[in-house]
Amino acid sequence: MSHRWKSLLAVGLSLALALLSIDAVLATVFGEKLGWAAPAMSSTLLDDWGQRIARVERMQADGEVSPGTLVAVLGMSTVREGLDSSILTMRDPQHRHWLILGAAGGNIIQLQQYSLMLSASQVRPAVVVLGIHRSMLQDEEVLVKKADVRKLASEVRRGEMMAAAREARLFTWFGRHDDEVSNWAFMTIHHARLALERQQRLGLDAIYRAMEDPWSVNSTYRGPRAAPADLALQLEGLRSQLRPERSASLNLQVTALAEIVHRIRQLGARAVCLLMPESSEYRSLYSPAIEAMLDRALRLSAQDQGVSVIDLHNALEDILFYDYAHLNAEGRRRLSELLPRSID
Repeated sequence: MSHRWKSLLAVGLSLALALLSIDAVLATVFGEKLGWAAPAMSSTLLDDWGQRIARVERMQADGEVSPGTLVAVLGMSTVREGLDSSILTMRDPQHRHWLILGAAGGNIIQLQQYSLMLSASQVRPAVVVLGIHRSMLQDEEVLVKKADVRKLASEVRRGEMMAAAREARLFTWFGRHDDEVSNWAFMTIHHARLALERQQRLGLDAIYRAMEDPWSVNSTYRGPRAAPADLALQLEGLRSQLRPERSASLNLQVTALAEIVHRIRQLGARAVCLLMPESSEYRSLYSPAIEAMLDRALRLSAQDQGVSVIDLHNALEDILFYDYAHLNAEGRRRLSELLPRSID
């Protein structure tokens, strides 16, 4: 090896070691890694969404799935764990294809961030179902409301990707890390890539390896019921989340739902809100203020067009739940048999 190449190799290794050292120091000081190294959003679930959407995008392009026969269901973990595409299609009087896209988290803004992937794809569903809980509309106690973060989020939603990319760099270096900040920054870069691929007339499978079976169930829960300690911890979190004082008449979660519905209509699809099943213990925590907040959110989302609501929040008995919100395998089967008959 020549002296020149040895020098270049030494410089490269020195830079890599320097970056690793800086990252280790910042992780120690700030308690977590840099935003660009460890986004708060689940990369595994983003990959799952991307691979499913890429496959269905290709199936629609090849004529295997027509837009009129596709229903997409967007939601968080309760949607991911609670629905089975094969059963939905089998029980559907119209024999439609059901694409289940479930993320992880507990509020509408997180769903809004994940849903950008469907908006940027070439998939054209006839119906998009939003599987939500009233609790997802509660205002977050520590939600970032800084003007610069709102500016970044607004630029992403408007498709101003170059401006958003410049803003995103300010949020993802030197240990500045917050869930909402890093999520929006991460989705800015990701959404920009999707937009560029579309400009080149490339499908989503240019980024994601298309999933062989996009209708498969993505469930991580095992067994009929969670451990008592896990149930107690979840209930404590729900009580904190559902305090009446957090039911602001108009908050960022409520406006995020309206924005998701607007994007669904831009796809040429009909928007449906599905109130997901909840255990009796979960339902008992709701106050009149929380109930009223859903009505306000739906009115804001409706604009000149009504938003259909399917209310299944008390449709299943407690024995069908893995914990207070998530269904077990039998509950998933029951909900998947019930839902298609509720959507015309």
